[in-house]
Amino acid sequence: RVAASPTSYVTALLCLRRLPYERLAVPSAEWLEPSHALEPALEWAWSRNNAVSALLVQPLPHIAADATIQKFEAPRKAVSELSIIYRAEVTTKNLEGNPVHAILKNLAGQDLLYLDSTRITCQTWPFSLLNPDPAWHLIRRSPITTIIVPPVEESL
Repeated sequence: RVAASPTSYVTALLCLRRLPYERLAVPSAEWLEPSHALEPALEWAWSRNNAVSALLVQPLPHIAADATIQKFEAPRKAVSELSIIYRAEVTTKNLEGNPVHAILKNLAGQDLLYLDSTRITCQTWPFSLLNPDPAWHLIRRSPITTIIVPPVEESL
């Protein structure tokens, strides 16, 4: 179980496997910003020669608005720019469907999950039923070790 306070922001490591972590995954969805979690993942990978995969979940065209579909290009561009800056090869996987299920399904070959905590909210019971937080679902259901990266402004 993960206990979190809405006022405490630290990098958290939720261990489920032993070292070495050779394959890193950084998910991106409408509610996850990949560039914030991708930078520390690339720093880790650069120092240890690890493989990094960016899991980009596309919004479904029949559900999402046109503006949401156009926003999908921004994470893809951020991944390519950061891979150039860090001189690292980032494998990009384009996923479709339910973001939580799509990301969890593609974690099978990975060792370490980097997750951005910028939009994670701590909600109490009745409110969490009405407005679920997909990032918490990823954290709770992840079959691999997870690193939760705090927001930049809170970690300074």
